[in-house]
Amino acid sequence: MEVDFFLIITKVALLTATIASLARWKRFISSAFRLFPFYLLVVVGIEIVVHLSSISSLDKQMYSLFDIVTYLFFTFWFYKILKEDKKVLALGILYVLSLVISLTLEDLNKELQIQSSVGTIMMFVLSIMYYINLLKSDNVVAFSKLPSFWIVTGILIFNLAYLPITFSLSADFLPSGNVVYLILVIVNVVLYGFYTIAFLCPQKE
Repeated sequence: MEVDFFLIITKVALLTATIASLARWKRFISSAFRLFPFYLLVVVGIEIVVHLSSISSLDKQMYSLFDIVTYLFFTFWFYKILKEDKKVLALGILYVLSLVISLTLEDLNKELQIQSSVGTIMMFVLSIMYYINLLKSDNVVAFSKLPSFWIVTGILIFNLAYLPITFSLSADFLPSGNVVYLILVIVNVVLYGFYTIAFLCPQKE
């Protein structure tokens, strides 16, 4: 049986981020970050189901579920950290509409590409909104000490890499030797690595 070391590295990064979020949960219990451990536990659960499953269609459905949970969670999270900006709410409604269209028009046994494309673009836009808000802020705080800075930076890097991919993914899973697969591994490790840094940040938001 061939061991996929890239996959192992990705899962270790995810578990590390999850453990860090759980260990520091009490520190963030009164902020928008309090739901992060639960989100990451859902992601871990999805990864476990996919790992144990030998049914390709179920894998597709679980990764579609991952997309839906991720985009809805981060819409709520950005809404909170951007002080309930109505533009975030509007983007969230746009994503929900794209999800309804995906569920109506696309094959549920394959990747729901409409909602995935809209969700990826939405995450990119929300990240830019965060940086604009951060630059306009009167608070003089080193960005590197802000948990939200690391999380949003990880999200932006991931989506910059994933945006062109989401428009070109085929119906089949990418083989481990594929360059695109390697890119996804790298940006996933960066994403979860930045989550871990965020929860270890000294600054409380």
